[in-house]
Amino acid sequence: MGDFLSDRWFEELNARLAASTRAALPAGTRPSRIVLDLVDAPVGAVSAVTLALADARVSVAPGAVEEPDAVLRLSFRDAADLAAGALDSASALREGRVKVRGDVNVLVPLAGWLLDALAAGPAAIADGAPSADYPDRMPAVEHVEPAFPRLTGTEGEVTWSMVDYCRSVVLLKCQNLSDEQLKRRATPPSALSLLGLLRHLTKVEHYWFQRCFLGREEAPLYSTAQHPNADFDDLDSVDPRDVVALFVATCAASREVAREHGLDEIAAQQRSGDDVSLRYIAVHMVDEYARHLGHADLLREAIDGATGG
Repeated sequence: MGDFLSDRWFEELNARLAASTRAALPAGTRPSRIVLDLVDAPVGAVSAVTLALADARVSVAPGAVEEPDAVLRLSFRDAADLAAGALDSASALREGRVKVRGDVNVLVPLAGWLLDALAAGPAAIADGAPSADYPDRMPAVEHVEPAFPRLTGTEGEVTWSMVDYCRSVVLLKCQNLSDEQLKRRATPPSALSLLGLLRHLTKVEHYWFQRCFLGREEAPLYSTAQHPNADFDDLDSVDPRDVVALFVATCAASREVAREHGLDEIAAQQRSGDDVSLRYIAVHMVDEYARHLGHADLLREAIDGATGG
C-alpha cells in the first residue's frame, strides 16, 4: 500500500475493505462516525481519521467530522505501527496506548475491532469478529473515560447526559480488574460486588425502560420472584464479559427510548396505581446510579486502592 495516510493509502485501504468480507461489522452495530485522534502528528501530516460505520461496512477518510459519536485517541506512531502490522490492537489496548472518549457503550466492545479494521490485515476480521484471543488477553472492561455530562442545553439533553455519565463511571470503576476482583465481595459483611452492581443496574435499566415505559411483557433480568437478589448472588459461574455485554446492550436500548420519547410522556405501566412519566424515570436513574456509584467507590478502593472518576 501507499505511504501511511497518503491519498493512495486511503484509496487502497477503502478498496480492500469494500472488496472483502473482513469489513463486515459485528452484529447489532449501529451506524456511527468514530474519529481516530492522532496525537503528536508531524507538521503537515494527517492528524485525524474518521471511520464511518454503516450498512455493515467500514469506510475510512482523512480528517475529523464534527460531532463524532466517539473518539479513539492514540499517538501518530502507534497508529502507523497498527497500520503496518508492527503493533496489534490487543496490545495497544492492554498497554493503555488508546484512550476512549464519547459513547463508551459503543466503543468498549468495538475498540479492538476498529483498530484491526484500520490495519485491514488481521485474518480475524474475516468473520466480522475480534480476534479469538482478544477477550482472554484483557480484563472485561478496560480504558474507559467518563462521558462527561452537558453543562448547558435543554432539560432532556442535560438530564440524559447525566445518566450517560453515570453509566460510563460504572464501567470506569470496573476497568482493569480481573474476573476474581470483579466478583469479590470486598466490603464485608455486605454481599455487594462490582459485578453484582453491574447485573443489578442492568436489571434496573431493563425494568424502567423496557417493561415499565414501553410495557413489554418480558421477564426480569437476573432476578426471579423466588430469588429477588439473584443479580447480586450466584456469581461463581458467571463470565464477566457476558455481564458487561448485556449491560452495554441494555443501556443502548434505554438510550433509544430516551431519543424517541419526550420527558412528559407517560409509561405504559403504572406504579402502585399512579402514572409514571419518562421525566421521573430519568431522574430516578440518576438517583439509582448515584446510590450505587457510592457503593462502587468503596468496593474499588477496597480491592486495589483506586479512587476518583
